[in-house]
Amino acid sequence: MEVDHFLVFVRLVFIAFILIIYFSYLKIDNKEIALSSFFNSFMGMVTCAIIITHGLIPILQELDPLLFRLRYRFDYTFSTKAISILYVSIFYISFVSIYLLIRLGRRKLAVSCSKIHPMENSRLIEYLTLYIPAFLSLVFVARTLWGANLAEILLDRISVFRGLGAILLLTNVFIFIAILHFYRFFMFRLSKELYKYFFYVLLMLGVFTIIGSRNSFFIFLLFNLSIYFHLGGRLSFARFFCYCSLALFFFMMVGFYRVRLDSTDHVSDAISFDIFSSVLTSLISVFGTDEILLFLIHTSFNDFQFGNTFVAAITNFVPRIFWAEKPLGAGPLITNLINPGGYSLDGSNVSSYTTGLIAESFINFGFIGAFVVPFFLAFICLLIENIRVRNYYFLMLKVYLCIMFGFAVFYSEFLGMFARALYVVLPLFFCLFSYKLLYKNGS
Repeated sequence: MEVDHFLVFVRLVFIAFILIIYFSYLKIDNKEIALSSFFNSFMGMVTCAIIITHGLIPILQELDPLLFRLRYRFDYTFSTKAISILYVSIFYISFVSIYLLIRLGRRKLAVSCSKIHPMENSRLIEYLTLYIPAFLSLVFVARTLWGANLAEILLDRISVFRGLGAILLLTNVFIFIAILHFYRFFMFRLSKELYKYFFYVLLMLGVFTIIGSRNSFFIFLLFNLSIYFHLGGRLSFARFFCYCSLALFFFMMVGFYRVRLDSTDHVSDAISFDIFSSVLTSLISVFGTDEILLFLIHTSFNDFQFGNTFVAAITNFVPRIFWAEKPLGAGPLITNLINPGGYSLDGSNVSSYTTGLIAESFINFGFIGAFVVPFFLAFICLLIENIRVRNYYFLMLKVYLCIMFGFAVFYSEFLGMFARALYVVLPLFFCLFSYKLLYKNGS
């Protein structure tokens, strides 16, 4: 299959167009145009996410058409791809425009690291609300792995960890723990905090690789980078390249563990995997949501949900036994559309495609979704930006929510991302609440 060089050029023009809009926004907002601007604000996160998911990843797929996950069934035309690029462009322009209009006359809250309270009495609270839940989740994971082996994990990782979804998510609390040590080292230059930081980084690398969670370690890397820039850190492009290489290394490692085998007799086949191919496949698996939008346009999708997949996220806590007709998320809907019967509520088929926010906006509202959904995204952006950073717990909360709603949402199903964000951030809320009570009492 030949490479369409013109479409590669069109995608590059699209990326340049997005960057021009973003840099214009920075000028309007009197901000410096720098690498850090992509990682220390909600708008920067959105811009970076759209460039990756709808610019760079589609270019990789154009250069190697075999990377299209659905290409074996659907051959996308030039008009389909052009319409999808136009849709994403309108979505981004709408978001930036609506955000600027809503924020008109409002004073934006800036993060001042010098005003963050040192919080001398917070260690006990951290152990009770962060360390204990995180290590308890580690005990459950270790207990599960004790009764399994490498071949079983490679054969069917989902079955090995079935029923432990909440526990696996709780391992993400290690992200906050590592960032706490990074913050203390950066602000107070305590070498012991640096050692603890690297210990938890290696621990997370091992745990997230074993449970096959590429997303968790990627969120940590992005979280760490964003915190670094928020604290006034500077990063050269050479160091940034090294940082990205670390992320690619992790994708390679998880790519090995996520290899699907036909039987336990073929473990050696997984060990001899192609590194470059593994990295590309992992990148496409995580960020390849642009193809879902292509699929929807190509098949003239018109079974619009009118917001139901977003309602499903808000009502996710209601057990289906009490509400049999509770709306489904976009993942199961698109999975059953591509592969009828590919997702079922009885638990026999629970793996689904991730849609990304832009494809999900099309699933709900069609072409007008490029105007409707950006309004709510801009509103969420303002809510997060209005979080006052009184101590470093608030800083972590603000940055984490920026990443989840400004970046992760563009390669995730909204329901899954929303549930993950709220569940993982609960220990941090308990930390904030407990500290506020003690601090008010003069502790």
